[in-house]
Amino acid sequence: MAKWSPFTIRDVITKIRDDELVIPVIQRRLVWTEEQMLALFDSLFLQNSFGSIICVEEAAGSKPLFSCRSFTPDGNPTTSVAQDRVPRTRMFVIDGQQRLQSFYIGLWGTYKCKSLFYNLFSNYNELEYDFAFFDVAPKTDGHLWYQASLLFTKLSNHANYTSIADEIINESGITDNASCRSIERNVHAFYERIFKDDCIGISKVDARILNDEIKDRERIAELFQRLNNGGTRLSGYDLVFSSLKGISNDMESFFDILDNRYKSIGMNSGAIIRLMYVLTGNPTKASEDMQDEAKFIADNRKRIEKTLEALKKFLDFSNHTSWFEASGRSVIPLYFLAYYIFYQPCSDDELTYLFDNFDTNNSNFREMSEWLKLSLLNHAFSYGYGWRANTTGMTQIHKIMENYKGKNFPSSQLYLLYSERLRNFINKRRITAKNLASLDEEYLFNMIYGWPKSSKRNEDIDHIHPRSILESAGISPSSIDSIGNLQLLNPDDNRHSKRAKEFGDWLNSEKGPLDKTAYLSMHIIPDEPSLWYSDKFAEFLQKRLEMIAAKIKSSL
Repeated sequence: MAKWSPFTIRDVITKIRDDELVIPVIQRRLVWTEEQMLALFDSLFLQNSFGSIICVEEAAGSKPLFSCRSFTPDGNPTTSVAQDRVPRTRMFVIDGQQRLQSFYIGLWGTYKCKSLFYNLFSNYNELEYDFAFFDVAPKTDGHLWYQASLLFTKLSNHANYTSIADEIINESGITDNASCRSIERNVHAFYERIFKDDCIGISKVDARILNDEIKDRERIAELFQRLNNGGTRLSGYDLVFSSLKGISNDMESFFDILDNRYKSIGMNSGAIIRLMYVLTGNPTKASEDMQDEAKFIADNRKRIEKTLEALKKFLDFSNHTSWFEASGRSVIPLYFLAYYIFYQPCSDDELTYLFDNFDTNNSNFREMSEWLKLSLLNHAFSYGYGWRANTTGMTQIHKIMENYKGKNFPSSQLYLLYSERLRNFINKRRITAKNLASLDEEYLFNMIYGWPKSSKRNEDIDHIHPRSILESAGISPSSIDSIGNLQLLNPDDNRHSKRAKEFGDWLNSEKGPLDKTAYLSMHIIPDEPSLWYSDKFAEFLQKRLEMIAAKIKSSL
């Protein structure tokens, strides 16, 4: 049975400081923004309802259901700690963390190095109370910004709000009656809302009903999920992660470690949960039941860590790290590379060195690298190219990978699948000047230049033969915008000097590249001077497309 108790804001701040209110490991971290925090203080001062707080109470000396962490005083994540026994009776917050955290930060701490300030010239007659976060409060007409945590401390030490208001008036050198009255009324409002009003209702839920530790954890995790379907909604990842953390107390630290190491390549905690589905044979699982995955992680923690370490090395050695570090990349291919690595017939420690001989006789490395490149070139993990990559694609690839655990990488079987399911799959042998336009242009640029997409902007894509000259000659837009006529501007190139000039004239001018030979080589441009002029554009285009195709094939 839930038991309700009323509290003031000051009461809950004290309980947070004394670790009587803590956050169980199943909870996510702080996600509210400054705007949401300010809106909460606005609701408080308008005396609007902002919902109840649901907690699980655990008695002193009992074995806690969950690891827990303290509230953050500055917005930075705090770490969950496992304890054998509850040191004192305390409440685990399962609904209302964001609100309590906002009150704690605003009245006792900081957020991203900024403090909450309260305008003591707020229009109390119209109930317009101003709050804002500043590192240093500005001095503007109509505002007297006062640090909320300082006002909270003064009122905590001296409950007479009138004397505190007088102290602020004297400190500020304010003498006119209207301003003094405003300060008094706003300090009074602060005192009433924070120290006097029982505005927070806390419901205490019994932690143990079933007398089974695992089942009681799952019951509380389920309650947490249901409660959080309102308010600030949990993502699908949050729901699954809460279930996983509810099963095992050390899951949060495990995922934090992996997230910090590999989120740069897209393998954040959410992606790693999806990887667990792949490794355990459920690539498209949608259920929040994580019992199998929790046991799998517990049994294979070291091997999972070594697998991701080997995956990162593979990306480094195959020149794909920068590609996956750019935002928005599908990490689906990484799941299956990791799957293949995980099930290699070697010890956990040996996984780390799996690709150290990549440049000599490691045939698996070469096959994996070629498969990744051809997959990206052929849009295998993008929408609209023959299948849904995150459902059908993952299921079909997983079926093949499952049959090749501990064997040579099954690139031939994967290419056969692509030929059957993808539209116009182009294998290595079929890469020609004619079909380059069917391949992923961004990845082609990556293979040509080795520059990460994150450093390339649309304005960095330049027509070699200027559009204006080709349009006046009646050249079709598809030919003008063909990858055969596109290059990436080198940071050292003059962005304006070659505009609307014949390419050959610019190339041979004093504003052209200092090293013409190096320039032509870097951009894979034919070294035949006659092709540098628009009257030979058709021949130029064909020749450069052939050169690009040869470059791509040699890079596979």
